[in-house]
Amino acid sequence: MADFQALSDTSSGDDGRTWPISKTVDAGFGAYCDMVAGENGMIYVVYETGKKKEYEKIGLARFNLDWLADGKDEIKQDK
Repeated sequence: MADFQALSDTSSGDDGRTWPISKTVDAGFGAYCDMVAGENGMIYVVYETGKKKEYEKIGLARFNLDWLADGKDEIKQDK
């Protein structure tokens, strides 16, 4: 079985044509995840994680678009 490390969020601002932003959500082991946007503007990610393997516990990450887009109010593509 392969080890999964460095759970990342990769984002597109052009309906999936390009994916210019990738931020590490958890640098440790990570596996299956699910993501939801809250009404408060926060993005929540629930995922499998652990110190020695990816299936030891359930993790919860929380961030907003400002963190994801490095302080920009939207994700824009380089032309």
